[in-house]
Amino acid sequence: MMKRITLACVSICVCMDTVAMDYQVLWKTALVTTSTAFIMTNPVEAETLGMGLYRGEDDVPSFKLMTRWPIKPVVSQDWLIGNLDFQFGYGRWQNPEDGTQSGVNNVLELMPIFRFQYPKLPQYFFETSIGIALFSRTKFGKQNFGTNFQFSELLALGRVWGHLNHWEASLQYQHYSNNGNTAINDGMDFLGLSLLYRY
Repeated sequence: MMKRITLACVSICVCMDTVAMDYQVLWKTALVTTSTAFIMTNPVEAETLGMGLYRGEDDVPSFKLMTRWPIKPVVSQDWLIGNLDFQFGYGRWQNPEDGTQSGVNNVLELMPIFRFQYPKLPQYFFETSIGIALFSRTKFGKQNFGTNFQFSELLALGRVWGHLNHWEASLQYQHYSNNGNTAINDGMDFLGLSLLYRY
């Protein structure tokens, strides 16, 4: 129970830090309380829950809530261990030039996450993924994405720690684009940090 309370406190601090001060108080409260309740109760019975803070092109801030379920091992060798997880994520981008709801892009993601570890250094990992995303807007600031449907590519380096390696953090690079399916395809790049807890 204490671990969930700790994670909830972290989520509150992270959420409050990412929400611009000119937002309505109710939006702040809804984001914080929903994220906290979701992490504390784990209603989807995910193996891993977490969140990420990202900074994109033109200083676009992004907050993401992530859930993961294990699928299967994909590699088991003396020099390499690999596992496949399924991740569902919800992201919220805020246009730094528009602090209202009209400056928000909501993002839903489905991603297969391939994680690789060197057995002699099991606390470190590398992740890669190509998944799909659905945007609530096709235009965001100076960007024109062409379609609501997008592809998402992810690269991450991270570390696990704590009792039974329940905690993990990673540095992530993520790219979104429609892969040239339309003539208009501006795309978007993000760099950020994620914090996850494995139940």
